[in-house]
Amino acid sequence: MNGKAIVHALSWRRLTGIYDPVVALAARERAFKRRLLAQAAIGDGMAVLDLGCGTGTLAIQVAERYPRAVVTGLDADPEVLGRARRKAAAAAGHLHFDLGTATALPYPDRIFDRVLSTLFFHHLTADQKCLALAEVWRVLRTGGELHIADWDQPRPWPMHALFFFVRLMDGFAVTRDHAAGRLPALISAAGFSPTERCGRMNTPTGTLGFFRAMRPAETAAGGRYEHFEHEADIGIRGFGSTLEEAFAQAALALTAVICDLRSVAPRECVQVTCHGENLDMLFVNWIDAIIFEMATRSMLFSRYTVRLSALELAAELYGEPIDVARHQPAVEVKGATLTELDVGCTGDGSDSALRWRAQCVIDV
Repeated sequence: MNGKAIVHALSWRRLTGIYDPVVALAARERAFKRRLLAQAAIGDGMAVLDLGCGTGTLAIQVAERYPRAVVTGLDADPEVLGRARRKAAAAAGHLHFDLGTATALPYPDRIFDRVLSTLFFHHLTADQKCLALAEVWRVLRTGGELHIADWDQPRPWPMHALFFFVRLMDGFAVTRDHAAGRLPALISAAGFSPTERCGRMNTPTGTLGFFRAMRPAETAAGGRYEHFEHEADIGIRGFGSTLEEAFAQAALALTAVICDLRSVAPRECVQVTCHGENLDMLFVNWIDAIIFEMATRSMLFSRYTVRLSALELAAELYGEPIDVARHQPAVEVKGATLTELDVGCTGDGSDSALRWRAQCVIDV
């Protein structure tokens, strides 16, 4: 699923027919899928999505092992879905397969209790990983869990040589984050908390990692934001237990000036970077970067993840294209100003957990 093209099993359509035996031998399929199912702790009545289900092996195992669960397999390749449906014809339980992409899941919000994925995410570009994880976050219920088994940083050193052949076949760019062990950070950046690496398993073609992440309750999210009046313009202010959180909360305040935050679905991911000569100017540049992306992409954003290193900022903005009828934008924001600009510790003792504040007036 790179670009608009389908990533076929084993990267080439002509190899689809031998996908099952190759994965069984090269990746210890039976062992790692058994381990992932034990990790997922699926209960009676749970709705389970097998994301990038391929020929349906895992979805069928879930349906047979947990007959009271409702299991859905999704894949973008109609040929492998045909194989999956044929394999599942004799399977017990509630099981069906859908054609669709991970970056635009054809499901409403909050309908799954578990999302499982095996050897899928390493086929996606960095942007597609962000989009897919945002979509998983959207369709999971509060407290629902994502469980992934995929390539991880190779350990010990002989695994690097074995994994080289996987990267040669599937692509060095799409597997770069996996080789560097960065998949947990990408999952966390999509809003999951906690995110944990549950273990590793060495195979004849590299090291598999097992990851678990939960969609937290909204009340578990830290920080808060508020607005303050300033003549003809309006001020935005974010509070957080960390500076990153305060920046993210101020960004939410920015969106909330324009529309109801609840009307904006986090369907697409945009990555931004910026820097500043000091924290105050970094914050101004951050707000201006968001306004620029809103204007040039005709988008609104409802979730922000921020990472700071010295005076450098990297962030993901999650949102969707503007729908005037649904979003009903109230104002057009022109930019951040230096008026009432302040970034630092609150120091007022009002909420010791939210010790950081970031604020400025925006021009509307």
